[in-house]
Amino acid sequence: MSQKRANSQLTSCQVSATKDVPTSIENKITGGFFVGYIWIPTTSDVDTNNELRTKVVAQCMTNKGYQSVELPVCPAKVPVPDMNKRAIINDNSCFKQISGGYYAIAQKS
Repeated sequence: MSQKRANSQLTSCQVSATKDVPTSIENKITGGFFVGYIWIPTTSDVDTNNELRTKVVAQCMTNKGYQSVELPVCPAKVPVPDMNKRAIINDNSCFKQISGGYYAIAQKS
């Protein structure tokens, strides 16, 4: 299977997970500070469903026959491989970030 197709299926799983586990934003107080006698809280917005949505994406990809692997980042000189070809994973494999937030499996030569 080509890396281009794998990235397409990843997008499909991400869209499905977003429908199944929608964003749930909560405002959390993370600290604060005083200005004179007035307390100014520091807040941040957190998507409380993010971790579950990530698990749903992983499960979807597993159901499609993929498995998670850990690879080192490719040196800058390694070119982006042909995304229409099947990725080969061996001791020379590494990954490069490509457009759209995807990754490509390449060979370090």
